[in-house]
Amino acid sequence: MSHPAVVDLAHRKSLLDIARGWVGPGAIPYRSTLFEKSGERNWLVVWHQDTTLPLVTRVESAEWSPWSEKENVLYAHAPTWALQGIVALRVHLDPSTPTNGPLKVLPGSHRDGVLNDEQVFERARRSKHES
Repeated sequence: MSHPAVVDLAHRKSLLDIARGWVGPGAIPYRSTLFEKSGERNWLVVWHQDTTLPLVTRVESAEWSPWSEKENVLYAHAPTWALQGIVALRVHLDPSTPTNGPLKVLPGSHRDGVLNDEQVFERARRSKHES
């Protein structure tokens, strides 16, 4: 969120309206991630839930752990109640089709709270059979 073009995109009314439709009027952009993938530079990611959030200060609580630091930003595994107020919007800057590596999502999995790896993979297996 330190690049002016990213800040401009993240604060566009159309994107904020989408986020606010999911998490309410207090939704604000707080983080951006740029993935530079191509035919030459691509990688597979196993099924998972994103459960780590950036925080301004360390909170001494069993709910927020383990802690890590990346590029001078503190991160912690967040409890379910905190993750329920988060929505990720994905913006593709180049053409994205089902065959060139878009994000795969397990519909409705967010309603089950924080799942362990085995539960995530089981949801993925069930989803594959349901489609």
